[in-house]
Amino acid sequence: MYYRLITPVITLLLCAVFYSLGLFGILSETSLDHLFRLRGERPTSQEIVIIGVDEESLAALGAWPFSRDNHAELLTHLKESKVVAFDFLFNDPTVADAQFSAALKMVSPVILATATDYNQQISSPSPTLSGFNGTGSINTIMGNRGIVRKTQVSLDSELSPSLSQAMLVAGNSPFVYPSESEPFINFYGPEFTFLSLSYSDVLKGKIPPTFFKDRYVFIGAEAIGLGDVHLTPFSSQYPTPGVEIQATILNNLLDGDFLKTTVVPNIIAILFLCFTIFAWHRMAEIQIFFLNTVIVASLFIIAFYSFRENYFFDPSFPVATIAIAYLVHLIIQGLWTARELVKRIAILDTRLQKGLEELYVNIPPKELIPNQKQNGKKLFLTKGIHRHIEQLERGTQALAIQNHFINHLLKEEAPPIAIWEEENGTLLIANTSFAALWQSFKKNSAMPKFSVMQGFIAEYSLSHDEDVYEEFEKLVTERVLFSTDICLTSGGRRQFFQVTVQPIDPEGAGFSGYLCNLTDVTGIHELERVKAEVLSIVSHELKLPLTVILGYGEMLADTLPEGQAQCAEEICTHTRRLNQMIVEFLDIERIESGKYVLHSFPFDLLNILNDGISAVTHSARQKDISLHLTAPANVSSFVGDESLLLQVYINLLDNAVKYSSSGTRVEIELVEQKHAMVLTIADQGFGISEEKQLTIFNKFSRGEHSQLEKGFGLGLSLVDQVVKSHGGTIEVVSREKKGTTFSIKLPKKLI
Repeated sequence: MYYRLITPVITLLLCAVFYSLGLFGILSETSLDHLFRLRGERPTSQEIVIIGVDEESLAALGAWPFSRDNHAELLTHLKESKVVAFDFLFNDPTVADAQFSAALKMVSPVILATATDYNQQISSPSPTLSGFNGTGSINTIMGNRGIVRKTQVSLDSELSPSLSQAMLVAGNSPFVYPSESEPFINFYGPEFTFLSLSYSDVLKGKIPPTFFKDRYVFIGAEAIGLGDVHLTPFSSQYPTPGVEIQATILNNLLDGDFLKTTVVPNIIAILFLCFTIFAWHRMAEIQIFFLNTVIVASLFIIAFYSFRENYFFDPSFPVATIAIAYLVHLIIQGLWTARELVKRIAILDTRLQKGLEELYVNIPPKELIPNQKQNGKKLFLTKGIHRHIEQLERGTQALAIQNHFINHLLKEEAPPIAIWEEENGTLLIANTSFAALWQSFKKNSAMPKFSVMQGFIAEYSLSHDEDVYEEFEKLVTERVLFSTDICLTSGGRRQFFQVTVQPIDPEGAGFSGYLCNLTDVTGIHELERVKAEVLSIVSHELKLPLTVILGYGEMLADTLPEGQAQCAEEICTHTRRLNQMIVEFLDIERIESGKYVLHSFPFDLLNILNDGISAVTHSARQKDISLHLTAPANVSSFVGDESLLLQVYINLLDNAVKYSSSGTRVEIELVEQKHAMVLTIADQGFGISEEKQLTIFNKFSRGEHSQLEKGFGLGLSLVDQVVKSHGGTIEVVSREKKGTTFSIKLPKKLI
């Protein structure tokens, strides 16, 4: 029984030492940071706006701090806002305080910041200021490596509130208190996640006052040089401005989504120690390893999905406990194994000595170390063993190179293959196909070095020479696969080859080089040529007769008697469907081939939203489906191809109506982010199976319920191509019989 207690006892002692050294705290905070990055960004509240003192504002208004009459003038543009908060201190009096105080009285509730210095003294606004509605603390709590992870929230109404709390109280806004006075901040993303405007732009009146109506407005420093920046779990290229952290805290209070903690991981760690006492001694090592892997993976999965629900399930303590216990177990097992090995070595040593003597019977005596006793101990035949190991290493090295090449089919019927040594570019091995190909185009020339082969590929490549040499540079420096197509002409016949060059480093061979493979793709290029001809026929030879058929069909439908007119109308309907399929197919092909030129101009996305809803309103009313639009009152101008994006939007809306049951609703939402526009269309329809979601954007792909509606399966393929051509992404989330949500993210472009 005492043997079972060794592992948990030592583990507990080591855990106590690590806890006293603060290592578990570091692991916990590191886990929190990684969970934030794994979860990714979340949308922020559109009620919160940041007016930032950025580099542009400093260049326009001069050195910091700005005169308070600038702040007073700024407030005149924010009269319609819900609450305004300044995220910098006004603790010293200035000559402009009277003007600033007058502005404070005229605007909606204004909150000024306070802070606690290193001497625990509170820096409050100057007594010369008046007219503001209250103060709030901007203090946050820095953790390991100076990263902000927690904040201070006053749970007692008599104590000094935080800046965000003071804003909510001043605006009579309901909010949810966290369960702890120092909760973990639930960050939404890296720096500049919230909707942010330049101080100078607002001051100059570039932003209409109605934009701030019923919004919480933070005014703070965003320029890095002002020093009010902090590291957060999401910090990437730059630290996060302090004002954005305050906006995050406000968003957490509004939504009640501060991170909640739980003691469940600690309980799991204790249960695991108990498990080791009673189970490990009965299990094989591979079973223990597999079980530990499953437990650790489960902990991380639980932590990840809990984090998405705003619970910080800290996996660091139980995972560290498992790792320590397993390491202790391995060490103990290693010691016991070593003791057994010592016994076995003593037995095997005699057998090895006899085997070596039999092996070296015919070797001259000078190659052997005499088997004699020195200080009562026997000497091993080390010299013979070392020589044998060296021979094995040389043989292994040669076999590794040979085996690597044989695996690529060194036969005459194989495609051309060659291997070059990396250090000096010497050609080591080439099969007969490669040699024949080279001689057919470079007659009477020696087999090429790697540099010569590079020039050959660049000369006949279908890509630009600059691109080819750039890819070769990546091959050498980054050790990535190089691939291009080349065209060779022999005897009046053109041949196309796909050339792939990849770095090779056979394990244990002590060798590195490059493997070149040339695959004949002439047939593929011929198919591409035929495809181009087919597209030309579809574009020019089919559209004209369809137009004639449609014209005569419509004429007949208007003139023939009712029964015959119905047949003519049926001809017109199918002709229109076929013509629409041809148009969509050609649009997709032009976009895929890069021949379509986007007509990008600034336009208002809100117009597209309204036009799209108007286009499908009739069909929606026929099925009693309601359309609900959620969008800001004003959005930035977007640069793109308005007609294509309108077609994308109408296609998605039309699908949402087509594949939804009567009496349901379709939700459309537009969110403006710092660098992108996000459009979401969600229906309550039939949904799409997980298997079908993998191919939903392929041409001619239709869903399981396609028999209910007419179409050719080209709409979503066109949507995908248009979004990609704008540099955006489209995602689909769907559950069968629950509905489907399409989310399009389009990056903003400078006007």
